[in-house]
Amino acid sequence: MSSKRKSHSNKTNATPKKSRTKGQCEISVSKEFQDESVLKKLRKLVQDDQENGDNCDCGDIQGFKKPFFHCMLSNLVQNEDFIARLQEEILDLNFVQKNNDLYKFHQSTEDLKVTKLPCLSSIRDVIYTNVREWIMKVTGIELNNQVDMSCAMYRYTDVLSCHDDELDDRRVAFIYYLVPQTWTEKDGGRLQLFSLDDNGEPDEIVKNLVPVQNSFVFFEVTPASFHQVEEILTEDRTRLSISGWFHGPRLDRPPHFVEVLPTPCPSISIDEDEFYSWINPQYLDSGTQASIKETFVEESQIELSNFLQENMYVELVSLLSDVDKSKWVKKGPPNKRNYLSLDKNELPEHVTKCLKFLQSDAMFLMLSSLTGLKLHELAEVSDSEEESEQTDNRGESPGCCCEVRKWQHGSYTLIHDTDSETKHCALDAVLYIGCGEWEAEYGGITSYIAKGEDEELLSVCPTPNSLALVYRDTETLKFVKHLNARVKDTLNQGFMDISCVYYENSSHDPLSAAIDVLLPMSEFIVNEDEDATLQDEELGIRARRCKVPDSLTEGQEDALAEWFQSQPLFFDQSERDFKDKDKRERLLEEKAQEFGLRGKDIMLWFKSQRTIYGRLKKKKSWQNAQTLTARQRWVLRTFNFLSPYLIARSSRNCNKHNHVTEMRMEEDSWDEEVSQLNMSAHAQFDLLPSMVPAGVPTDDERLDVSARTPRTDTRTTFIKQEIEESHNGHTTEPLTVPPHVLEQTTDVMPARRGGNPRAAWTQWLGAELMELSEDLWRRFQRESFELVMRFKEQNQTQRQRQPNSSASVSSATFHSATVPQQQQHYFL
Repeated sequence: MSSKRKSHSNKTNATPKKSRTKGQCEISVSKEFQDESVLKKLRKLVQDDQENGDNCDCGDIQGFKKPFFHCMLSNLVQNEDFIARLQEEILDLNFVQKNNDLYKFHQSTEDLKVTKLPCLSSIRDVIYTNVREWIMKVTGIELNNQVDMSCAMYRYTDVLSCHDDELDDRRVAFIYYLVPQTWTEKDGGRLQLFSLDDNGEPDEIVKNLVPVQNSFVFFEVTPASFHQVEEILTEDRTRLSISGWFHGPRLDRPPHFVEVLPTPCPSISIDEDEFYSWINPQYLDSGTQASIKETFVEESQIELSNFLQENMYVELVSLLSDVDKSKWVKKGPPNKRNYLSLDKNELPEHVTKCLKFLQSDAMFLMLSSLTGLKLHELAEVSDSEEESEQTDNRGESPGCCCEVRKWQHGSYTLIHDTDSETKHCALDAVLYIGCGEWEAEYGGITSYIAKGEDEELLSVCPTPNSLALVYRDTETLKFVKHLNARVKDTLNQGFMDISCVYYENSSHDPLSAAIDVLLPMSEFIVNEDEDATLQDEELGIRARRCKVPDSLTEGQEDALAEWFQSQPLFFDQSERDFKDKDKRERLLEEKAQEFGLRGKDIMLWFKSQRTIYGRLKKKKSWQNAQTLTARQRWVLRTFNFLSPYLIARSSRNCNKHNHVTEMRMEEDSWDEEVSQLNMSAHAQFDLLPSMVPAGVPTDDERLDVSARTPRTDTRTTFIKQEIEESHNGHTTEPLTVPPHVLEQTTDVMPARRGGNPRAAWTQWLGAELMELSEDLWRRFQRESFELVMRFKEQNQTQRQRQPNSSASVSSATFHSATVPQQQQHYFL
């Protein structure tokens, strides 16, 4: 919350101020702070809207209005020896690397608000008082007492990409440079300011500010304040600085521009010989395809090496490398992406044929075989999906979007709040061209992360003539890491690729997708009368602009979690009042009043914590408690009461490839799904109604198992998980079966031999199980599950040994994308 503002005196002194505190260094600041004539000129520049009044030169102080108001004060500190000691203090601090889609640099861990270091505390007090008061007089902004400040160290290839600094109540950004005196434009690290296009997005760099030692730069944070820190190009110098923000009253922000995605194109027909002329024939082998599918279904990603036939790939590299530079079009805006794209009308004929190959009907069918996605009408689907197709046939057809791209020094893509692409599940297929022996240190790595999480799920490194396949859902984001100066030492100084995004359902309206992005954001407009930040309902953590109220204290969050635990009608569908929405809303409103919030606010908070809990439970790398943050450990401990309501669910659209622990919490879908499960299914698994997994077979399906081929069953993951949780920490000796019992097993159903023996055995087994005690039933459940899994593996081995099947796939045929084992997660 903005604190009360103190009154500020307009009186000035005729001599420079000296600030000194016990334990601090003596510091003298520029006399320009006390020059009333300079202050008047800058005020006039800020307030007057004159065509010929775009800048103000006042000696050591220079002000500019375009592209947005910014000001540079040279020689902030008058003591040269102080600057040297300050640099030494900062270099002795501990720094941590900050690295994501937007930036790469090192930031100090020292809390500058309470630091006792003499030089740092002295410059901090000058910025907090002298500088802050002077900026208020210049800009007319009533800044509050909140100031964020840290030390930043940029080294070779470090960069900060285009952004606007808008967050909460930031009003003025500042930076104090401590670079070497000989720093030049060739060293990089310039502060670059952008103009705006017609959509209010950044357009071109129109101003470059070269860092100068002992200079102080500040600018007003507005929807137009797009800027970036240029990549550091020198290998033997460090761009050292102190930077941060002054806070004040929030500004009204205009709605953000949302791009409309291109409409996916349906598959096209090409000659059969044309298709075979492109693809490596190894990928047409049924055994190879089966092995690829097995890996993809397990990991949701795979990289197919040597995908194209060598002669076709070599010609592709040659033609794209020879395309005139003028034909490559820069794709922006810079706050979202920066790479080159080739218009389809400018493509060489051979490249056009490659695009047709990737968009061909045969390619859609082959990708269906490799991934299990329904990308073609002839693609095989599971029985549950086939039934869904018959009951929900809306004439939807698959489609794809393709683009020929070029990546060079300075290219990147960024995650952004208005990305319409995340509204749909998709298969990313990237064919890498001309990348040679690519190294991760060059950049250009495609990273996949989950919404609201910093941990990388998967990284894909460019590999020549490889097709990288990654299935992502609406909770997965991707970006291409900034290509740094090291790419200039590579053969092609970058690489090219053909990016294809395949959709199982191409009937979605791109404009509707853009509107879907805007509508949730409209619910998160900041109310200046409320001291609350907002959070996106689907993320479960603080995002850049979409946030939930975070004004709750730790004690209030504990109390709220305890209250939700005492109200099972919010998460247990077996509760009588589960479907009573009026009661739920009434309870929420009553509880929310205790915290000065709305009912939907605390429900949003609960859903956010529930989402985090579900993700923490499913991630293998997070089984190690040492990798968890304090907040994550709190979520796991506090919301453990939700554990019985986690199921392994397989959804037809977004997560059909993996069985993932998730919360079934959508009120409108619960009863409809559970009503389709008969009582025999409940008896078979001995589960609560809210725990019955999707895909449980009916009696008829179980009776006909002899006529069906094995298939992946959602029960496998679910039962295994339930058994592990039920018997965690407990071991039991296997039961000893008496010989006379074993002799009876062959003749338990002599009268039914004319019928289906498997069905008869199933019925007998079910009847016997009903007689078991609860403890014995649990033991039987665990041991029988392990037994069935062993027989299932033997069955699969026998099938693979049949003459028509391929037993193995050459390791040269395909390999998984390089990623540490602990980072291989499902994209769901």
